[in-house]
Amino acid sequence: MATPAEPQVATPTLIHKVTHYLHDGFHARSHGEYEAPPALGDARWTADLLMAGWYQSEHGRPPAHLEHRVGASGGGFDRLAFAFPGAPDADPTPGGPRSTAGSATRRAARRTTSSRRSTRRSR
Repeated sequence: MATPAEPQVATPTLIHKVTHYLHDGFHARSHGEYEAPPALGDARWTADLLMAGWYQSEHGRPPAHLEHRVGASGGGFDRLAFAFPGAPDADPTPGGPRSTAGSATRRAARRTTSSRRSTRRSR
């Protein structure tokens, strides 16, 4: 049985080449020159979100040609929409904006009712 070879340390030249190719590829894909690779992203961090982040880091603004606001998981932070002063009202979430006011209010009401009951019992 052959013994495995010792791992080789990457040379600075190899690291530079690989880094250069990665930067060129992400730049080209974030500008629509090529499609994103099929294995890039998942439901929460879609390929569009990742490419939009790259584009925004280069230009300082989100791209108009990529979805940069929400993922595709359908839940969690993907359901949140933020209204910024002076920004056009564009709700990216399916089904419209969500309000969390009701759930917090109900929890606070339950806590208040529970504490009143325990106070009455102790008398």
